[in-house]
Amino acid sequence: MHQGLRAAADKHGIELDLRTVVDERMDVEDASAGSVITTLVLCTVTDPRAVLGEVHRVLRTGGCYAFLEHVVAPERTLTRRVQKAVAKPWTWAFEGCSCERDLAPLITRPASPTSTCSARCCGRPSSPPTLRSRA
Repeated sequence: MHQGLRAAADKHGIELDLRTVVDERMDVEDASAGSVITTLVLCTVTDPRAVLGEVHRVLRTGGCYAFLEHVVAPERTLTRRVQKAVAKPWTWAFEGCSCERDLAPLITRPASPTSTCSARCCGRPSSPPTLRSRA
């Protein structure tokens, strides 16, 4: 996958630095990234708060954090009941993903008084709700 991303970036003249991060510590200097993009990361890691702390640590002032994450469905809905019922098998089948974490409040909380985050839930009835945003 990285080879295709690198080729597309080269084609469009975009400077790209891809990193594969295995734990909650990024090998990136403080305030050195203009953008951080994560896709279905916080639903999988042990400590989502630590990951978000790292995102804020490496972003330059005015930088952009873009993400797509599974989030827990509202209480007393069919989707929420299904999430609870399939939580263990879902984790086994999808590499540790927890489709029932309440990530929305964690993600949308501003990192500082001057930062903002607008997010929206999206998804199909057959999949867990997801949260997409640029913060």
